[in-house]
Amino acid sequence: MAIAEIARKALLTAVSSLAAFLVLEIGLRLWHGVKVLETSNFVLVPTDIFRANRWEVYDPLLGWRLPDYQAGIYFGGTITTGEVGVRMNSDTVAEVPRGAILAVGDSFTMGFGVADADSWPARLESLLGRPVVNAGVAGWGVDQMVLRAEFLVPVLRPRALVVGIFELGVLRNAYEAFGPGYKPYFHVENGQAELRGTPVPLAQPEYTDDVFRSFFGHSFVVHRLMLRWRRDEWLKERRPLFKQLYDDEKGLEITCYLMDRLVRLQDQHDLGILVLMQYSADAFTQDAPPWPSQEVLTCAEERGLATVDSWSLIKKIADSDPKRFKRLWRQENRSLGHLSPQGNQLVAALLRDAGRPLLGVLKPVKEHVISQP
Repeated sequence: MAIAEIARKALLTAVSSLAAFLVLEIGLRLWHGVKVLETSNFVLVPTDIFRANRWEVYDPLLGWRLPDYQAGIYFGGTITTGEVGVRMNSDTVAEVPRGAILAVGDSFTMGFGVADADSWPARLESLLGRPVVNAGVAGWGVDQMVLRAEFLVPVLRPRALVVGIFELGVLRNAYEAFGPGYKPYFHVENGQAELRGTPVPLAQPEYTDDVFRSFFGHSFVVHRLMLRWRRDEWLKERRPLFKQLYDDEKGLEITCYLMDRLVRLQDQHDLGILVLMQYSADAFTQDAPPWPSQEVLTCAEERGLATVDSWSLIKKIADSDPKRFKRLWRQENRSLGHLSPQGNQLVAALLRDAGRPLLGVLKPVKEHVISQP
């Protein structure tokens, strides 16, 4: 075969393969709602890991939230969302009930890595026999939780609100950007607070010297394949976006100010509000609750908000039954991460028992709810 003929066939094969790849690239982008002409490097833009998984969408007030009416797998757990981006308590999309119990929080409230029916809001709904709406979102600070509650309460008109605060989520209030991208933040000075950073800007790409990622990261097809088959290797150079404005003490001060906003929300809407403190597995290696968890609870109690602290119950299990304690958590990257279905069941039972006076009535209870093991 002549060299010219070989070259012609090779060129034809290359052109055909490139055309087929372009068709696949365009089709996959359209299917996942990604702009056809998007030129960003998907592995390097901090928000793109979430966009590729379709589980966080940009929100000008909150930074990011769950999308409306979506279903699929999110970091190992099935997840289904409905109206206003709240998570369903089963894999069936249903109308979001009015007059329910509303839960806001971060990944511990959302139920990171577990099925829809295994988050603690879903388990609480089953235990109480009353509807519970799960509006938790991974990575949120207390500022985002309260802003989300202020938006949803007039829309959903809940009878009670549970604010699930993770021990370190308090410190996220001090950040202008945290992980997925930029977020709103409050500037507190001389007893006055001002919301800043809204509308929240979109995150900007950060680059690496890795030639493979720098080139192939612009392909959504390659990005999806690598997320599925070689996630750890593909994302090892990805750089989350962290921009801290204030020190940790200021993060606590902002949280206390946010308790004032919750009190106003409670009074304006005749609403029962309960503040739930949650912890990482590592926290229970200590003899006492870590800073600033107890300070946050004190801020809430001083303002007349009811509180439930999960520390005593889980600490007792950690000290007396290590095997059971381990089952309360998911294994994530060879360590204990978020709560397992068993852990979420425990939190739901704690809320049912300690928070029953608040969650079972319309009027708020102006007293501290003490959790008992």
